[in-house]
Amino acid sequence: MREEDILKTLKDLEGEVERLKQNDFQNHVLTMLTKLEKRLEVIENKGTKPVDREAGDLNDYGVQLYYLKEWDQALEVFKSAHEKDPDCFEILNNLAVVQSLRGEEEAAKEWFQKAIAKNPEQVALLNNRGVLGILQADPTEAISILERAHFREPQNQTVLYNLAQAYQLQEQPQKAVQMFRLLLGINPEHREAAYQLRKYYQ
Repeated sequence: MREEDILKTLKDLEGEVERLKQNDFQNHVLTMLTKLEKRLEVIENKGTKPVDREAGDLNDYGVQLYYLKEWDQALEVFKSAHEKDPDCFEILNNLAVVQSLRGEEEAAKEWFQKAIAKNPEQVALLNNRGVLGILQADPTEAISILERAHFREPQNQTVLYNLAQAYQLQEQPQKAVQMFRLLLGINPEHREAAYQLRKYYQ
């Protein structure tokens, strides 16, 4: 074999070794990220117990009614689910959401607080703690909590919208506009965000 052929083969081998090293590194990173995601999920769900099956079925039915805007019926179904499983933070959260939509803010606050007590770091509950701050006209607290939720789930549309509202309440229009723009970048069909954004440019 000629010297130049030997050098070419060595170079090819070096390139292959380098490629394998990079692949190993990427695989290692992916493995570590997967482990971190699983660990985060464990931490988020720490202290929670599996939902009672009957309560879970009722909760799912209540959610369907919620999306059909049958809020009165959804409330009754969520209450039945709560009787079956009083410690389920998801059911507590859904009770709060429905009562908030019905304009029953005091009752909604009580359910939010009970849900928060069960699992204070769940993103859905961080969001609702932020909503609670908005309802109580406490934008500083709302922003602090909603920013935590946004950090954990940067593309969560509900969190983005509520964070924008909290910024509006604290008279920080530039930050509110930034959140509305972010939200429309994720979902151009978000009518509420588009409406709010138009108000700043009229």
